[in-house]
Parts: sequence; structure tokens; C-alpha cells
Amino acid sequence: MRYTQIVLLEYDRSKTVATYGQKLLDVAVNDKWFVSQYNNALPGLDIRQAAKTKPEQVLDYLMTWIERGDPTTHKEYSQAIAKMYSQGQSKLEDIASTLVDYLTKFDKLKRRKKIQPPRNDFNRYRSIEDFYDVVDEYPDEEAEAPQEEKKNTTELYRDSKLIVLIPNDVDAACYYGQGTRWCTAGKNNNMYSYYTKNNTQPLYIIIPRQPAYPNEKYQFHFETKQFMNEQDRQIGPDGMTALVKRFPELPRILQNPVEKFSYIPLLSNEYKTIVKEFTPEAAKRTAELVEQYADRIAAFGFKSLGEYGIDLPSDSQKEIASAMRDYFAQCIKAMQAKDGFWSKLSNSAGIERNEDKIETMLSSDQSLHIAAETSTAGQALILALKNYSSRGLNTKLHKDAIPHIQDLVLRDPLFRFCMKQIPKMYTAKLQEHGHALQ
Repeated sequence: MRYTQIVLLEYDRSKTVATYGQKLLDVAVNDKWFVSQYNNALPGLDIRQAAKTKPEQVLDYLMTWIERGDPTTHKEYSQAIAKMYSQGQSKLEDIASTLVDYLTKFDKLKRRKKIQPPRNDFNRYRSIEDFYDVVDEYPDEEAEAPQEEKKNTTELYRDSKLIVLIPNDVDAACYYGQGTRWCTAGKNNNMYSYYTKNNTQPLYIIIPRQPAYPNEKYQFHFETKQFMNEQDRQIGPDGMTALVKRFPELPRILQNPVEKFSYIPLLSNEYKTIVKEFTPEAAKRTAELVEQYADRIAAFGFKSLGEYGIDLPSDSQKEIASAMRDYFAQCIKAMQAKDGFWSKLSNSAGIERNEDKIETMLSSDQSLHIAAETSTAGQALILALKNYSSRGLNTKLHKDAIPHIQDLVLRDPLFRFCMKQIPKMYTAKLQEHGHALQ
């Protein structure tokens, strides 16, 4: 562990703000937890605007929380905490809960001379993680003896290898979070209620009964996409893959939240198989729906054009509209091609019910760009726009605007139609087999 040479004789909030103020503001406006606290305490001006027009107000409120993370009477650790926060090393919610617990233990160890120099100087620690690692090396002499397991939990699974449960109150969250760095297990400013929103957004605790190392535990919160180990670090896709390999029952145990939030690393093989086998049918149905509603899709494109103040002559619109069906057929063919949209969707189980991700897949498909540009409808639209611009009836269209308008009339209406219809089909099919139940 490396140290920096910082010696603080006396804490002064104004000096701390003068030193780190702008960096603190830059981090704070992107800290979701702090933003929510600020908006509740000081409603009105958006925090980003407040950071520019009333920075002293934002910093005053921020420093109040930072100082809450310092358990000492004279706030001797607050400047070092502010520096760490300004470097983006920790979210404020963890400073206000986990860090204050660690500092309380550290301060007692230091005053009893249980921790020796230079480890006994918090201001020398380069990172919060370094600090946590050192404090964890020392036993907490005042820690309470383990109590009988709290019963206010929803136990989802238990066998000789694994326990999976939902803590239903803060006491249960603290009990099962013993030995972790989770802010939902903190003694000070515990964040259980903040995350669970009156138990409507549950925490899932996974406890291996034959841990790979001491105190191995995991806590999942799907709404915020946090899948943390006992050190409050994201385990990432690789860590999740390894966990599922050890405990293959996890996808089934956590099926409802996994499928609700389409968390791909935990999707079951059965789910993936259903998606893959249904894809040819989904492709066929989509083609049929596009053909059935072709006129409506085309009309939507021209409506979008009108909203931009462009009114093409009726004969041009008719010419383009008459060619739209061929354009749609060209796109459907491109989507069904090898390595096309449907092939990618079939091999990407977990996004088939997400409208935004489907739209992104369609929008990034180069073959569909080419279809719009080379189709008869696309060429007719380009000609009509150039003629419209050259007549000078309105503000002349910049050449770069034409591809954008082409997207508005041709690609966007088709993509929006598909992104609405495709998730409905997959959801219905999955629900037939007991999946994707909300």
C-alpha cells in the first residue's frame, strides 16, 4: 500500500472547500444518492444549475454529509474524506454509512495504540479501499457476539451449499450483512430503506455455505444494477458466470427479477432456448404485420415530415408512398439475412423484450441503412427533397439534412413499429412457458 504525505493539524471546512470545491461539485452532481438527498432537502432549482449559480449552497450541504462520515469530535478526518470523494473514490451514501463504521473502529484502535504508524494516520491513505483493507485486518473488540438469526426475511432457497434470501427490514439486512462493506448493513445512516423503497425493490442476499474464502457473500439489487460482493465491489459478468457455474440453481431461484430486468448473465438456458426457437416464427409474424400495416407506417413517416415544416407536393408523396411497400420488403429481407437482425437477436437472449435495445439494433444495422438509401422510395424521396429545396418556397435544406429526413420518413417509422411489436410477441411466447412474468 502506498501513502501520500499529507499532514493536517486542524480541520477547516472553508479551506477544504477552497481546495477541492469544484472537484467536489463535479462529482456531486453525478452522484444519484446525493442528488436525491439534495432535491428532498432543498427543492426547487435543479442541482446542476444550483452548482453553477449557488455553488456555496450545494457545497455546504455536501460538506454536512461528508462530515457525517467522520465520527470524531473535531472532524479530523473530514478533509481526507472530501479529497477521496472529489477523486470519485466512493459514493456519498457509502461515506455516510460504511466509511463512518470503519472510521469508528479505526479511531478506537488508534487511540488504544492497537494500530501502529504509519497505518494509524488516516490522512496518509491513498484510497478508501486501502483503508478498508487495513482495518479489516484488525478484530473489532467491541463487536457484538453473533445473535440468533433474524426471522424477518423471505427465504428463497436453502440447501447444504447455498442460502438465498430477502431481508425484510433493516435488522435483517444488518444481520446478514455482517462482515461486509454494504451500506445497507451499516450501523450509521443505514441505506436499507433508500434502496428497498418500502420493500418494493428487494435486496437479494446470496450466502455460500461452503465459502471460497472467509465471509464470502453477495448482494443483488436489480433496480440499480448492483451485483456486489462482500467488499461492495461489482462482480461483473465474469464473476456472475463463475457464480452460476458454482450454483447452477441461481437462475431458477432468481428467475422473476432476472427476467423482469432482463439481466442477461443470469438468464436460464431454458429461457435462451425459447427465444432461439421462437425467433423464426417472430420473424415471419413481423413480416406479415409490416405488410398488413404498410400504409399506416408510411403515413406516419409523412406526418413526421410535416412536423418539420416540410410539405412535399402530393404527387411526390404518392410516388414515394407507392414505392414504400417494396422498401419495407427489402428491409424485411435484410433483417432475415444471415448475420442480420434476427440472427443477432436469436443469439442475444435478454434484449428481445426491450424496445430501446431493439431500436438500437435496427438503427445500427448497416444493411438497413443501405436499403433506405438504395430503394426506389429512398431515391424518390431524395429527388423530391432536392426539388423542394431548389424551389425556394421555404428555407433551403442543407445537404446534410437530407439523410436525416430520409431516416424520418423511411427508417424511423418502420423501426418504431418493429420495436413495439417484437417485444409483445416474445413476451407472450415466454409467458406460455412460465417466463417473463411481471
